[in-house]
Amino acid sequence: MPSTLADSPPAPVISTPAEIHDTRQPVNTASPNLWERIAIACRAKGYSLSTERSYVQWARRYALWAGRVHPAKLGPAEMQGFLNYLAVEREVAPSTAKQALCALLFLYQVVLGREVPRLELQAPRGQTRLPVVLSQASASRLVSNVRVMALCPLRRTCARHLPPMDMIDATAVALL
Repeated sequence: MPSTLADSPPAPVISTPAEIHDTRQPVNTASPNLWERIAIACRAKGYSLSTERSYVQWARRYALWAGRVHPAKLGPAEMQGFLNYLAVEREVAPSTAKQALCALLFLYQVVLGREVPRLELQAPRGQTRLPVVLSQASASRLVSNVRVMALCPLRRTCARHLPPMDMIDATAVALL
């Protein structure tokens, strides 16, 4: 496996127009725009259509964030700023931030043929999920209802059709 971009074999040249599903026209392989170059590179590497579309969308969002500047004119500082913007201001999920990072690395390394130095990124925070905990009274009602249902199979089959909150509710004890 090549260690640097200079050691890698050249990307295959597509001589016939390839149909890009995001556009109605075939790709102009003589002078494709940046979005078409991303799509062609994704196709050449065998990436899925959804990956191709998301990489194109992330490149567009990056260019819009930078004030409609072509990504070839932007450097690692702007790339780092965009990824930190996503993590801090937009509060995207960690998986979304990683997808944006992969799309930008693909854009710079494969499409534009530029090396990207190591970036110092702020890690996006995942949402902390609170565990669902029953109060002591609700837990004791639940356990008593389970004991009652275990004693009578007929009531157990009837209770299967009740929503879970009815089983915990105090009025459910009277129904059972």
